[in-house]
Amino acid sequence: MDLSYGIVGGMAISLGLTIVIEIIFALVFRVTNRKDLLLICLVNFITNPSLVFLLNFLVGRVHLNRELALFILEAAVFAVEALLLKLYSEKISRPVLFAAGANLSSYLIGHAIEVFLLM
Repeated sequence: MDLSYGIVGGMAISLGLTIVIEIIFALVFRVTNRKDLLLICLVNFITNPSLVFLLNFLVGRVHLNRELALFILEAAVFAVEALLLKLYSEKISRPVLFAAGANLSSYLIGHAIEVFLLM
């Protein structure tokens, strides 16, 4: 099955899925403040396309191992998101823990979708 959408299509799909997953994660953990939900979206608009672009660059041009590049980039995304949530969230009581859980959830669900589609 050919799922090649190009880098822009891949960015759009990744961003959309990430935002949906992280908003659901937020709602499950009772984050209902509209400003915090908007902040989660905005933070992902910054970090997710950057991750997808850099991952494609590092794997495609620099020939870095995909799993290693993804691990490094996901760690950086977590750090940026945790910092931004810590600085700007109004009612997320543990923003670093929230960032860890939201990012782990979106990574694992995204990975499962990727594996399922490539079967």
